[in-house]
Amino acid sequence: MRHFKEPETGKVYAFDTDGHQDHLIGAALGRGWPEVPAPAPPAPAHPLFIKMLELEATVTPRRLREAILGIDNEWLKDLEERISELRSQL
Repeated sequence: MRHFKEPETGKVYAFDTDGHQDHLIGAALGRGWPEVPAPAPPAPAHPLFIKMLELEATVTPRRLREAILGIDNEWLKDLEERISELRSQL
């Protein structure tokens, strides 16, 4: 991939180098767009944040319905406490 930056907006565009986008690369060069390095990959998510997402994913409509009806509401209280504990560690 080759990356070019549009000077007017600052947007970076990526073009494949397998030949099917050569006309776009030529147009970018013709407009004076500078070639820039590829953007850095995003940093991995914090492990505690991932754990919070996993815990939140256990909340299903059925579990919520049971908690509202009072059938099993201890799990929700426990879940909220565990997520709050993880947030405090960030």
